[in-house]
Amino acid sequence: MQLAKSSISKIREELVKFNLISESALELLSLGTRDNPEIKVFRDKTSGVIFHDFYLGEDFYRLTNGGFDGLNRSSTLPDSSPQKGVRFELHQDSQRRCIDNLPFIANRLVLDYGFGEGWFLKNARHLAKDICGVELNSFCCEKLKSEGINCWSHFPKNVEVDTVTMFHTLEHMPSQIEALSEVYNALKNSSTRRNSAGLVIVEVPHARDFLLTSLESKEFRKYTLRSDHCVLHTRESLLKFMNHAGFERVSIRSVQRYPLSNHLTWLTRNKPGGHMGDLSVIDSIDLNSEYEKSLANIDATDTLVAFGWVGAS
Repeated sequence: MQLAKSSISKIREELVKFNLISESALELLSLGTRDNPEIKVFRDKTSGVIFHDFYLGEDFYRLTNGGFDGLNRSSTLPDSSPQKGVRFELHQDSQRRCIDNLPFIANRLVLDYGFGEGWFLKNARHLAKDICGVELNSFCCEKLKSEGINCWSHFPKNVEVDTVTMFHTLEHMPSQIEALSEVYNALKNSSTRRNSAGLVIVEVPHARDFLLTSLESKEFRKYTLRSDHCVLHTRESLLKFMNHAGFERVSIRSVQRYPLSNHLTWLTRNKPGGHMGDLSVIDSIDLNSEYEKSLANIDATDTLVAFGWVGAS
């Protein structure tokens, strides 16, 4: 199967528009990503935003596995013998997202934009009034439909929705403005019809990740920079884009997805997976919480979560 050629994203011009990057402050952070040695990745030394100009194109997400575990990594066809069980991160993230955002999920109409394999929706379906999703990957869509969950490949018109979630979706988009504006308009139209406030929850990887900045782990940098991640946001950049799209009362939280054991493994062994290896014996709920607080104090968590309201009183 021949995929359409990749294209240039709009990220650079959008970052310039909001004065988040300037040519004089740009540095070449990396020549090459984990999966493409030719992509130049830049960081603005003032704002801290990380980006590149490459976009894989819709066909990458629509017709290939797109990196999903439930699809065969060496083929464009679904895995004939799917993996059993669930990856640590998928289970941990889907549970955290449901617990942390329960007030915005319970008894509400929820749409997950870029749902991937649908773990969040599967966990949220018994909490929400109703759930649905948007995902370019045709195999993921068909799988979720077979489980009785409504989903589409593109944002539907006139959808009834109270909460839109975007968990590690925005950084894949070639235009941050277009993606957020699409969500804003859907929530605004729905909130007007329903006479109630709408909410978007946006979770993205953080450009000021401790391993990227303070610890300057070269191996982690090589691993975490990817061709399908067009931009890594800071608090300032995420806030500016959401405000521009029209969202009100935007607040941003710091979240640390990976615990101390993961960081220690990067520092001592230069590889991922420490949270599932022998060093994970040091992890505990209390330690993870305190480590997250410590990283949040210096704005160095690996993840940011933004909340933006539409029609809020």
